[in-house]
Amino acid sequence: MEEKGDINLGQTDIETRAETGNGGTKVRISLDEATGDFWIDNGLIALSEIVGEGEFEVDDVLNKLVKKLVNKTGTKKIYFDIDENKFKEYDVSNWMWPANKFIKSNPSPNKVLITKKEWNEDKETYKGIIKTSKESISINIPNELKERISKETNKQKSDIEIFLEPPKYNITLKIDNKKGICYICGTASPVSEGKQWMYPFLVTPNKFGNFYSFSRRGIYLCPRCALAGLAGYLAWMYAIRGKDYMHIFMFHSDMKTLLNIRKGIVRRMMSESENKSRNVPMEFYGEYIHETTLGLLFSVFSQLRSKEDGDSEIMELLAELDESLSNPINEIKLYAISGKPGQGFNMNAYREFSKISALYSLYKKWIGILEEKFPEESSINLLNRIFEQFYTYKNRKTNTIWRDKISWAIMEFGDPFIHIESYLYEGIGNEKEENRWGLRKGTLHVFNLYLKEVLKMEEKYAKILAGFGHELGGTCAEKDEMGILYSLRNAKNIDDFLKVLNDINFKLEMRVNEELLKIDGEKIMGQPWIRVKTLLSIYAMNSYLWEKKKKGGA
Repeated sequence: MEEKGDINLGQTDIETRAETGNGGTKVRISLDEATGDFWIDNGLIALSEIVGEGEFEVDDVLNKLVKKLVNKTGTKKIYFDIDENKFKEYDVSNWMWPANKFIKSNPSPNKVLITKKEWNEDKETYKGIIKTSKESISINIPNELKERISKETNKQKSDIEIFLEPPKYNITLKIDNKKGICYICGTASPVSEGKQWMYPFLVTPNKFGNFYSFSRRGIYLCPRCALAGLAGYLAWMYAIRGKDYMHIFMFHSDMKTLLNIRKGIVRRMMSESENKSRNVPMEFYGEYIHETTLGLLFSVFSQLRSKEDGDSEIMELLAELDESLSNPINEIKLYAISGKPGQGFNMNAYREFSKISALYSLYKKWIGILEEKFPEESSINLLNRIFEQFYTYKNRKTNTIWRDKISWAIMEFGDPFIHIESYLYEGIGNEKEENRWGLRKGTLHVFNLYLKEVLKMEEKYAKILAGFGHELGGTCAEKDEMGILYSLRNAKNIDDFLKVLNDINFKLEMRVNEELLKIDGEKIMGQPWIRVKTLLSIYAMNSYLWEKKKKGGA
């Protein structure tokens, strides 16, 4: 028979529960009823995977979601069971990381408070006050447990707190009896006042607004959108690093396509990621939203390419990507949100990317040109390394601002070359001599293809610029004449550009190709003069840096 205070601890699992008081209230889950909101629709997909489609009791669905969102941490703590008059262990749990940045419904278990003064007395029986009932209780605490209790329950407070039950994680969903209008789907139904756990980017009107800035008297969601909002934490993709940054991603399209994306790509990628800071693989990532988004898309594209002859979901996705090139009405979108995590989440960027199909088409062409030029290497790895390279490392800190700007330009099908030029001159160009290098193998092949396919520059002109730039950089390296390269880079108008070409002709005794001297208004070679200047500057500096490396024995 066990004595009072026996330290042969029993075992109690942590409990999860949902408190609603909405007994009998039904909710209909159907993938034929999209809301048009990226977070809620992704949540509906995740919700359908948990409970299926049909009508369900709100309380039952909420309970299943809470259980999915609460994870054991791997540690154990103790509480005092009044009925059995003994200490027991329970598994410590928390809301799934990093959903716990947004779900702040934390347990408040009943507890006994023992004053610091009494606790410091050398004895085994201590009197405490039960917090809820204010009743006095005596607890037998063996010396073997005192140190553990201090560590687990004190947390630098004046009183010792001893739980009388395991913490029960719960979420309260209160649904009004009167009908209202759901702010997400527009349905007239009984509604619940919006909380952050329902939709992580909502705040109350007294916090100065949100996505729905017209709301002044509160935000209300129907039961379906509230539950789908909670399920959204099971559907998101994220990258997070401590308190530095957090990026959140969700695809969106019609529900059929979204379901195929979830089943064919996202869920498989999640199963492959073992990194706590990212729940899906990313080919490269960093502090900024565009670079991480492109790294995620490259990972998605490599999955698509490796499964092009695979299962039905992948085949349907590929067909939809091809179709949207000519009919963009159902184009797949990617929503990206970035901010700094802390006690909560401070959002500083919200982006929608809607040219996924065209980017995948370009990706396949890049892979093709790299396979042709470098058949002995993995073209996918080579392409990833090409885009990953645009960073500098100084004073133990990585600066990826150039990679972010280049990624932004690529995803918007703009001009990345001004940022590549900046990287070569301001990034690598400012490094110590021994740390400088030119662009990685295959980079010029990839960006020359982009120049031709996206910016529509004739291939013959690109070859003229590449050839002349390579010769110019080599000559500057041989004669230690970097000044002309910086003059070329800093040219602010056509007259400045022509002056630099004149210096190249006379100071370096190099013949300037006559195509560079044919000026048509603000254009040269059919392109804006600034682009021609930038391309020549890139080719020349890249050649210069590699020639210097060769001379240094690298």
